[in-house]
Amino acid sequence: MIIPAELSRRLFRQVPMGLLYAATRLREQGHEVVINDLRIRRLEAPFGPAAADLHIVATSEYDTAQCFPEDIGFVRDAVADIRCQSEAPVAIVGSHPTVNGQATCDFTGADHALRGEHEVVIPDFVQAWPEVPQVFPNDEPRYADREEIADLTAPRFDFVEMQHYYNEGVFADQTARQVQGGLVLANRGCPYACSFCHLFFGTKLRKRSIDHVLDEIEIQIIRFGTRNFFFLDYTFTVDERWVMALCDRIRERDLRFEWVCQTRTDRISREMLVAMHAAGCVAMWFGIETPDAALRDGLRKPLVDDEVTKSILLARDCGITPLAFLMVGFRNESENSLRALNDWISRTGVYYGLAPLSVRPGTPLFDEVYGADHIERHGWNFDDPYAGRLGISALEMSELDWFFDHHRQNPLRLSNAVQLARMS
Repeated sequence: MIIPAELSRRLFRQVPMGLLYAATRLREQGHEVVINDLRIRRLEAPFGPAAADLHIVATSEYDTAQCFPEDIGFVRDAVADIRCQSEAPVAIVGSHPTVNGQATCDFTGADHALRGEHEVVIPDFVQAWPEVPQVFPNDEPRYADREEIADLTAPRFDFVEMQHYYNEGVFADQTARQVQGGLVLANRGCPYACSFCHLFFGTKLRKRSIDHVLDEIEIQIIRFGTRNFFFLDYTFTVDERWVMALCDRIRERDLRFEWVCQTRTDRISREMLVAMHAAGCVAMWFGIETPDAALRDGLRKPLVDDEVTKSILLARDCGITPLAFLMVGFRNESENSLRALNDWISRTGVYYGLAPLSVRPGTPLFDEVYGADHIERHGWNFDDPYAGRLGISALEMSELDWFFDHHRQNPLRLSNAVQLARMS
């Protein structure tokens, strides 16, 4: 199994949990498995022994499944490199084949495209090998059912070098720095349908056993000294009873670790935030996108502007550092709205991450902008009519140096804060 180097992110390098779960299941079934994470190190023979029976390349791991890279030329290059060293078939797994398996095979030159969650679709594919279609499954993506998720136990971590994974650490004094980090995916699925969001795990909420989740965390604490974890659940607080039960079990088991999660501003309460803080939650990402409801109008995300700011203040009042996911480049974006965003960040003093609005295949927004059959007709290599613009707005990137310069220097941008801490 191969994770291309191009999947590296500036602020974090997350543990490849999806491939770890899949590799663990395959080893339990008697298969020999090797994971080459090329984000960590390039090997002289980076794709493993030429005698391998099968290569599986990830176009996105679980940490990038929602915000997957739109250009997968690097995957095509990886497949070509494999062909130079091995005659074994190559399969592709991740967001791209899940969105459109045939287009992924056509573009990358891979033999097979695997659609669905890694820990179920990869073992299913290997078990059915070699009598498998090019796109597997060839009807619907393979998702783990409720029982499979509830029974999902900790993977084996010896497939990768755990000491090389890190994320942003936010601490009680609201400082930020890079720390060795663990990744946790406790629940799958998000019931919301924001138009820009690719729901790789679907909309049905499937819950893991709380004790299985905490066993997985405890293994990493004991074996690797990991004390900082990120919960990847797309909307962590969607089920308040589950969150409260998780917090209770963390305290009952006396697990000492700090953690960060992500959610919506309309899915929190003071009681829940207090319990989370007592259980080690130090920071919370809010998917705000923009504090301006008029700009957010086309995203199918109806949040009330005042409530957005109130939620930030409430989290801070409960001892949890609020973090804001922000985007720019909406249809009706203007230089005035960009200045208003800068003012809002300054007023709230919130740490934030900022990115242009991306129109990703597999999202309702993509279907609205390009048409639902665009990838089927044009494949992954298609011309972008918005090239050079900020998102899908009429603003030209070349005319916004003042905006980008501001955010390259703003100490509230979390990547800047981490970099400043690294330099101090």
